[in-house]
Amino acid sequence: MKKGLIIVGMLVNVLFANTTHIDEGIYSAKACDVSMRISNYGKNKHSYELLGLTKSYQGDLLYESERVLFDKLYVQFNPHLKANPTPTPSEQKEAGDEAGEMIYDVDAKIKSKNHFVFHNYGEVLDPYILFEKCDKSLEYHKIEDLKAVEQDIKNKKNLDRYSLSFFFTLQEFFPIDEKSLRVYNDIAYYLYQAKKYKASEALLSDILQLYPDRVVAHLNMGDALLAMNKTQEAKPYHLSYMAQMVKSGKEKKIPKELLMRYGDELDIIRTLEKSIKENYQILDIAQGEINKDSHKDSVVVLSYVDRVKIEHQEFGKPSNTNNRVLLVLWGTKEGFKVHTQNNQAIYPDDVPNCDDSFNGIEIKDKSLYIAYRYWCSAGGWSQGEETYQFIYRDNKMVLAGLESWNNSRASGEGKEVSANFLTKKLSIQKTVEFDQPQGKVVWKTINSKGLIGLDEFSVDKVQSLLNLHGNNSPSPVGRNNMIE
Repeated sequence: MKKGLIIVGMLVNVLFANTTHIDEGIYSAKACDVSMRISNYGKNKHSYELLGLTKSYQGDLLYESERVLFDKLYVQFNPHLKANPTPTPSEQKEAGDEAGEMIYDVDAKIKSKNHFVFHNYGEVLDPYILFEKCDKSLEYHKIEDLKAVEQDIKNKKNLDRYSLSFFFTLQEFFPIDEKSLRVYNDIAYYLYQAKKYKASEALLSDILQLYPDRVVAHLNMGDALLAMNKTQEAKPYHLSYMAQMVKSGKEKKIPKELLMRYGDELDIIRTLEKSIKENYQILDIAQGEINKDSHKDSVVVLSYVDRVKIEHQEFGKPSNTNNRVLLVLWGTKEGFKVHTQNNQAIYPDDVPNCDDSFNGIEIKDKSLYIAYRYWCSAGGWSQGEETYQFIYRDNKMVLAGLESWNNSRASGEGKEVSANFLTKKLSIQKTVEFDQPQGKVVWKTINSKGLIGLDEFSVDKVQSLLNLHGNNSPSPVGRNNMIE
């Protein structure tokens, strides 16, 4: 027999005795890294989910009874086996002895409403380890206090227990709010110190979705991403920290290593401080030459961070109605100067079941590119991307081109659209099977008197100009078409 066995499935039968209530919550054992989530899903019924494994598995575990019996445990110790969590007899026979075997009569005893004992062995081969590197008898207690988790991580204890699934579940029982914000932020910091960078990143992302004005969380997020060599992803968070420090008059307290890394960007933040009065975070920044004067220019997309405009949702991400601003800054001998400001080009991230429509900015070959995307888990089947190109002409940033695709996730039918606003030509290619052309390209003329300036640009305005609604091919991005 091999060691290091992992549970991948449970079928549960119950031996009813005296009724003892088991509270919902997360349960952990000092002698094991595998935690359990206990939930009520019906009258006198509970369900479990294992936390801390590579994957999480669900099934029936505890009813209201003093003693329960775990029946038909399937134990897999061959990681290459591709059988189902509960294999059929034929799968078991095909897999052979290396696949594991059925173990019976593994007991758990409820001691109180927040405490049960799990016997980590089976009677067929006794002792028979089921949870890797765990004792044979495990005392599981409900986690009652967020501070206990914080102290564990601070002291670098049981770190393998604190997986991404653990923290996702933890927030169901201990939501991130005004009272828990500081503790969660400290947990994320201690995870970073313990080199649990992915868990730290995930937790900080949840914090910043609800509290983007949490200054130190931006610093911690940037540090965690940088530790994973995600340099470009770290930059907006570090700059958001610096911007909020400048806004609060604490520029001198910014760490020297950040000042050395982001010296040019600090000049941009100081310039923005003169024109942006509200507190904000930086979503993206692009740098490069646009206006052909040999100085490096910059484009910034920022979002205001008013907590009042952020609503927690029962399902999906928070709804954030804070306005977003796009700014173009020219580089000069004397520093940066704001040339263009647009308050409607970038939509708020206010639809809980949809991905953020803003997909980044880029400066390339003296052009600015603004990218959008569309994908929702509910409310419609369409998906797509759009990229708008802007160039500098006659002391103004103007719309020069558009490349987009969209289709239905259900039928695979869609369109690819390409527009040249300088030549006023528009091409539309129908597609099937998501990206396969169907039929000939349709060419149209763009009916416009002049070019659209970046200061007046919006996706909906371009949709109206191109009359894409009339061709039954609405943009996947514009707010006129958020729901099919």
